[in-house]
Amino acid sequence: MRIPVTESPKMILLVEDDLGARKSMTLVLESLGFIVTSVETLGGAVALLGSITPDCIVLDVNQPNGRGAAVVLASERAAPHVPIVVLTGDVAMEQESILSGAQEFILKGNASAGLLKQKINRAMVRHQVRGAFQPVRQVLTESNEKLQAAIEILEGKKH
Repeated sequence: MRIPVTESPKMILLVEDDLGARKSMTLVLESLGFIVTSVETLGGAVALLGSITPDCIVLDVNQPNGRGAAVVLASERAAPHVPIVVLTGDVAMEQESILSGAQEFILKGNASAGLLKQKINRAMVRHQVRGAFQPVRQVLTESNEKLQAAIEILEGKKH
């Protein structure tokens, strides 16, 4: 199954507490053709999500008011329909970030413009695929629950 990413400019919400890194990343993202809205904190991002709908969130997980999985989970709750790309200087955060709901991970300092664009596009596609399969997951979960109930009834009748 191939889900195309349209070529219209995509809006990125950049959440980065370091001013220099935020300005630099904004310039790089804009040079790649993205429309960028940047904020300093996760709280600022959550407040902004009431008025904008970004195509992707690029999120530094080392925030002044939180770190790691808690930051990813808070972002996921605030914008469950928006893919998240984690940006951090801590390679140990990769697995934790992905397990917490991020679609992609970028290690600060290793993020060339090309890699950044690739990761953002891949995150958007992965998020679309995950959403496309959600109804199938729901049907399978319900079928499994019914099957388990039937097994329990049959086992109860045997004994």
